[in-house]
Amino acid sequence: MIIKAGTILTTESGEYSDFGYDGPFVVLKDLDQKTVTVDYIKQHKPKHPTDMPDKWGFLNYLSVNKYISEDLPKCAWYLGGYEFEPQIADE
Repeated sequence: MIIKAGTILTTESGEYSDFGYDGPFVVLKDLDQKTVTVDYIKQHKPKHPTDMPDKWGFLNYLSVNKYISEDLPKCAWYLGGYEFEPQIADE
């Protein structure tokens, strides 16, 4: 799939309690998922025989090659723990 430039992207990984996401990122140029994945794996140079390509290296690869950027306006708003208790920030 091609992810179009200008798209706001999050990546997801893990399972069950280890599930999480990274981002958001803005896609700077059209990104072909298959092509960038193959290119990243090809250029991976392990420092140790057991080093495998990983998500941190992949995200760095996308950033260094100007596919993604974290430079976009964003804000996190905490909405509470088990109850709805949003924290309202001072101006």
